[in-house]
Parts: sequence; structure tokens; C-alpha cells
Amino acid sequence: MSYGPSSTQRIGDYERDNAVDALREHMAAGRITPDELNDRLAIVLTAKTQADIDKAFTDLPADPNAIAGVSVWQAPQTNRRPMTARPMRVLQRWMIIFTPLILIAFFLGWSFWWLILVVWVLLFLGVNRAERVLERRAELES
Repeated sequence: MSYGPSSTQRIGDYERDNAVDALREHMAAGRITPDELNDRLAIVLTAKTQADIDKAFTDLPADPNAIAGVSVWQAPQTNRRPMTARPMRVLQRWMIIFTPLILIAFFLGWSFWWLILVVWVLLFLGVNRAERVLERRAELES
């Protein structure tokens, strides 16, 4: 199930997310048990290279949708990013930035500390809404 040309290349969240999705599809198809899924997810989520990810797929077909050795045609998913993972990661990064700013401004007595809080809340609500929209789109596509 190698995605790239080299199995020694370092990978990122995109490749890990694709591998997690594929493992879930294999479990849904009945190829692995929930316990095996947990073991393989641990391997994938700690993977640093493509070879590490490939260890979780050694006994599974390359196409999670393969039925009795016959592959079901799908559009290539190599360029497709997981739709719900990105907005939440962005929100988490901004929360890490804004939370200390709010606390510092409050304790230093800055009278407009609440402006940072308002931006923080609006950002949270906006990303939450964007995530729901992306989830609906993903459901409609599948």
C-alpha cells in the first residue's frame, strides 16, 4: 500500500490519515478485527516513514474495497486530503496561541482583553461550522 516512490521517505499527517482510513475500511470489510485495528492503528499513528506504515498492511490487499480479489474501480485518492482533519488542527493551533494571550491580557489589566476572547470564540464557531459543512459534503460524495 505504498503511496510514494520511496518507502524510506518521511511521511506526514496526510499519509497517516489515508492509512487510518484504509484500515477502517479493511475492518468494515471484515478483514481485520477491532483488536487488530487498534494494534495496526498504533503502528500507523507512530510511523515516521512509509516503510513503517507498510508494516500495518503486509497481509492486506492494496485496495481496501477489493472483493474476492476483484478491485472495485474508484477515482484515485492520492491527491484527496481528509476533509475533516484540517479545520480541527487549525483550530487547535489557534487555541494554543489565543488562550495564553487572553490570560496575559486579563491579568495585566488590559481593558480590552475581551476582544481577544471574542476573536477566539468566533474562530472556534467558524471552524466548527466549516467542519460540519465538510462532513456533509463528504457524506454526499460517498
